[in-house]
Amino acid sequence: MCYKVSTPKKYLAEAAYQYAVPYEDWNSSHELANGFAHPHLPAIVKHNDEFRFIDFEFSLLPKWCTPDKIAVLRQGTLNAKSETVFDLPSFRTSILSKRCLIIVDGIYESHTLNKSTKIPYLIGLKDRDIFALAGIWDAWKHPETGVITRSCSILTTIANPLMARIHNKVDKEGKPDPRMPVILPPELEKEWLDTNLKREDIIQFLKPYPEELLKAHPVSKLANSVKENPNVPEVKLVYDYQKEGYVLPV
Repeated sequence: MCYKVSTPKKYLAEAAYQYAVPYEDWNSSHELANGFAHPHLPAIVKHNDEFRFIDFEFSLLPKWCTPDKIAVLRQGTLNAKSETVFDLPSFRTSILSKRCLIIVDGIYESHTLNKSTKIPYLIGLKDRDIFALAGIWDAWKHPETGVITRSCSILTTIANPLMARIHNKVDKEGKPDPRMPVILPPELEKEWLDTNLKREDIIQFLKPYPEELLKAHPVSKLANSVKENPNVPEVKLVYDYQKEGYVLPV
């Protein structure tokens, strides 16, 4: 899956330059953004043939949601599976008409060594500092206050071999179920925002990114800490687990 990402400020400004959109100093700059805290993420959308930078809360809140359902619903909308995104009520409208580019310079994923040990990794692209994850969004209006919340989900697909070695998740039946976010090739980023795309067109984007174009390295367990603040530059540094006797897959 994809619950933790990196969205540093210096690269947001670069993305704004690439798309010729204004960039403001929002709260969407993170060295590590943990989805379960519902941080703001930077995203680019297309509106009236113009690109815009939007600050989305991480975890999609569909417009039909009632206030009493928010907490429960949001635990399941950080990611949207490509295999079911066209069918689930939370996502099926957004995937057709509200797609976005979530701008990151890396994603975090953990490898499970045993029940008590998870090794976090930082994954990025070999040839680019920043890249775009395929996202969908929606706008929810509070029925009493009228306040509008704009939020997003990250699309996921089956993992490529590299990501499968890192994200060695198993399902309820104990079968391997490795996932990865949908990373958009640079040449297809703007096409993903085309509001005229049909379902069969959109499906063509929902593929694993080639493993040979990715890079990955282990980082310290700070990335998975619930007691310390992982949103610091040091969280991205390579960590040597061999000195602790661990044998890692990557």
